[in-house]
Amino acid sequence: MKLDICPDIIRKSYSLTYEIKILQHFHMKVSLVLDDDTTIPATLKVYIQKGNVLFEYLDQNDHSIIRDSITQFRSIQFSEENALKTTIHGPLIDRVIQFESMGDHSKFYNFLRENVQLEPSETDPRSFIIKEKQTEQKQPTLTDFVHTIVKTIVNKNEPSIIKRPVDGFTYGTIVQILPSNKLVPLTREEAETAILSSLPLNTYSISHELFPIIFTRLINPPDLSSEYKKLKEQWQLTSKAEWDYFLKMRVFVHSVEKYLEKTSRLTTETHKQLFFNISLALFTRYFSELSFGPKLMCVIELIINCFLKETSDGDSFDLMAGGKLGIEETEILLFSHISEIWEIVTKSQLSVEKESFNILNALSTISPSTKAILDDRNMKLLDFAIPDADLFFTRGKNLNDSLLLFAAALATGDIAVFRKNVICSSLVLLHERLQLIPINDTKTFSETYCMELRNIKARLLILNNIKIHLSQQHSS
Repeated sequence: MKLDICPDIIRKSYSLTYEIKILQHFHMKVSLVLDDDTTIPATLKVYIQKGNVLFEYLDQNDHSIIRDSITQFRSIQFSEENALKTTIHGPLIDRVIQFESMGDHSKFYNFLRENVQLEPSETDPRSFIIKEKQTEQKQPTLTDFVHTIVKTIVNKNEPSIIKRPVDGFTYGTIVQILPSNKLVPLTREEAETAILSSLPLNTYSISHELFPIIFTRLINPPDLSSEYKKLKEQWQLTSKAEWDYFLKMRVFVHSVEKYLEKTSRLTTETHKQLFFNISLALFTRYFSELSFGPKLMCVIELIINCFLKETSDGDSFDLMAGGKLGIEETEILLFSHISEIWEIVTKSQLSVEKESFNILNALSTISPSTKAILDDRNMKLLDFAIPDADLFFTRGKNLNDSLLLFAAALATGDIAVFRKNVICSSLVLLHERLQLIPINDTKTFSETYCMELRNIKARLLILNNIKIHLSQQHSS
């Protein structure tokens, strides 16, 4: 296949190879292309943090507009019509970047080439698949040779796979299978009066019309009617000057529109407009504290699917609990719930370092042998588990199971505790599968965890969350 890609980029990128190898970050002037008619001037900061390539876009005051990780994207495509334009494609969002000079474009391309693997597409000569860069094999030095001999003598050819029994199963702290597949139907009276934090949700069959009752009780939303109307009026009356100035708002709006176009499972235009209106009201309420992301989109869509049926006559929505509700009344109802959930979520949010420390610390009691699997691989930062935790472990689950997991997270009383418990239990449940992956192959380890996690039954995760939570309460 002939690689018909911008020759200037390739030629200039090789001349910059040495410069990029010693450069860990750089800034350049670009424009973010939101659509055919809209571009946003920005400064693109490209840098490496903990081995990960990050892109941060800054406004004219050097305030961060958005920050992306290379792991959010799957491919990069160079424009055929415009040699200065590049599109980075991801499953959730695309970024279209217009560079100011070929020198900057080449520097950007070469920085990526040095830090990730760019594999040519078989269908488009101007597209490359983004993959994690494989460690290059270097010629061994005399020091390497001596080190290998010493390591062999000391460690007696330590195996790349170490098998251990699953302490979590032996101790009984983690349940491997559900005790029974027989479920008890939850009554409306129980949904309205039971102490939800003490209810073993994994044992109940919950009809969809009862979930709105459960979530309203768990969330206890305030009346935000007047606030919502003011927020909606505020963002609807945004002037052109304000729109041009507030770059973060423009990026947020564009990201939501792209999400609704490409990713959302909402079926009607009325539902999508509802999603859009609530998103913009949330952005107006929190402004600089709120960014577009999978966690926010997950919360909004789950609450919409919890309270509303998929049908709408254009003037009102059909409620899961029965009856209809006008558009503005529906927006207020959902906004009140989502705002309160977002307060709960952000208050419980921990740094990746702190959350990883808490998980490893808990595993040392729940299943020391499972912690040893992570120690073997020197995995102190469990960032591979965070994306699924941000989605309340709903990826790959049907709507009923997703709502059940979401309800269990809120019923635990602290979402950070729920995340910790579920990550711990899932690692123990996958212990026997994960330990068969060679110690030096952490990439496959992480990918296998993420894929296999989706196959674990939601009710089994909820049951183990309850077991761990109760045992920790008794020990404290």
